[in-house]
Amino acid sequence: MQITDKPLSNILCLIKGNIADKTLLDSKQIDTVVNAANPTLMGSNQGVDGAIHEAVYELSGRKKRLDERICRETQTSIKKGMIRCQRGSACMTSGYELCRNIIHVVGAEYDGTSKKKENCSSSRISIIESCYSEIVNLLRKHTDIKRIGIPIIGSGEYGFPYDLAVKIAITSVFNSLIEWKEKDPEQFAMAGVDKIYFFIYDSCESVCEEHMKTAVKIYREYRPYIKDERRVVMQNSTQAHFRYMREIARYDEKRGYFAIAKAIRLLLMGLRIFFLLPMWLKDCIGGKDWKKRRRYVEVLALVKMILPLIYYQILMWLEKSRFEIVGQWI
Repeated sequence: MQITDKPLSNILCLIKGNIADKTLLDSKQIDTVVNAANPTLMGSNQGVDGAIHEAVYELSGRKKRLDERICRETQTSIKKGMIRCQRGSACMTSGYELCRNIIHVVGAEYDGTSKKKENCSSSRISIIESCYSEIVNLLRKHTDIKRIGIPIIGSGEYGFPYDLAVKIAITSVFNSLIEWKEKDPEQFAMAGVDKIYFFIYDSCESVCEEHMKTAVKIYREYRPYIKDERRVVMQNSTQAHFRYMREIARYDEKRGYFAIAKAIRLLLMGLRIFFLLPMWLKDCIGGKDWKKRRRYVEVLALVKMILPLIYYQILMWLEKSRFEIVGQWI
């Protein structure tokens, strides 16, 4: 059977609009939407979660409560406060009257003390990345999904800076698709998905316009890599370094690393700052290209292995030369 190629640059799209707008969904023939939910899946009064629940209430004429239907489909009780979806995970229910399917994901709250993008711990970013990876995993399992709408997870109630949230969204979905396509090109070609829409929206029109400009700018940065289908990185080495240091500082004690262990881990990460030059070179040489950066790391590791041998040979040569000179004097 001949495998028809699906260029990823034709699949990923940005769209300005409310992901809970049924008219818009129908016009784009979107059969599945992603809900940025909370762990209970019982909805909220804000953001994407609130908008989707409200839309379903209105479309169903409030005949059946959405939370009861979700509990039935997820095979959980109606018990208040029950966690039905872990952070970084996803589960799928029917779309009720809004669309055919709704994929519920639970992100993480931004734990930075300011809007500096390095001020966020690494685990919070990993949770958001996991949400997008789980979405693509569900696309692999449900090959009847053709068009899916995805919000910018974490950018609403959870407080992620919008540019950081958009960068995580684009790189995570793209890398997951690349991994799928490389591991199983036949299944990828036969899968139904042909459009993935990232929904850019805010109730304030001026803010929505700014968000769209931000998203377009970031998408254009990654466009060459998406077009060539080269895996990308979301952050540079310096950002990753300081985010991991923040991870240690904030959460080590909760994970059982107390006083001495925590101090040693922070000290080692602090000492690593003296090696920022190789990390900077990796960013310069590899850019956002994951493979180029991996090649640089491999070459650097090889150099680190060879340097001691070269140093040893130089010492041996100097020692030999010293004995020859001393012998001549004698």
